[in-house]
Amino acid sequence: MKKHAARKFAISLMEDTPAVYLATVDEKGDPHIRALTNLRNKKQFPELSDFFRRQENPFLTYLTTFSTSEKAGHIRHHPRIALYFSRPEVFHGVMLSGILKPAGNKNIREALWQKEWRAFWPNGPSDPRYRVYHFIPDGAKGWSGEEIFKFSL
Repeated sequence: MKKHAARKFAISLMEDTPAVYLATVDEKGDPHIRALTNLRNKKQFPELSDFFRRQENPFLTYLTTFSTSEKAGHIRHHPRIALYFSRPEVFHGVMLSGILKPAGNKNIREALWQKEWRAFWPNGPSDPRYRVYHFIPDGAKGWSGEEIFKFSL
């Protein structure tokens, strides 16, 4: 698969899969993986499609969690992580690797905010426990159902 086609395929997975799987490493070096809400999913978050389309990097991703969560602790100690977007029913997937950093920008926190999240963060996007992370990947590899692909970002 040529790089252009692989990039297009990867972006399609990012926009269509209901969950994204986050891989982190704890303080002892043990790996952890868990499913998170995929804010890039066009069907689940149509109001965010324009937000992501306007970004310079088409692979840019944001994740949200509690500032006190186990994963937040892992990220503080080891910000290098992997995200995996997949369609398991057809064995399609792409893993993005890179650095995850806190997104302190108030505008980003508000742009991503979903009203249903008030159940978790009653004070809205200004809730100090509401944490947004900015992920800029530097590499991608995956399986298209026909072949393995890999490219740098």
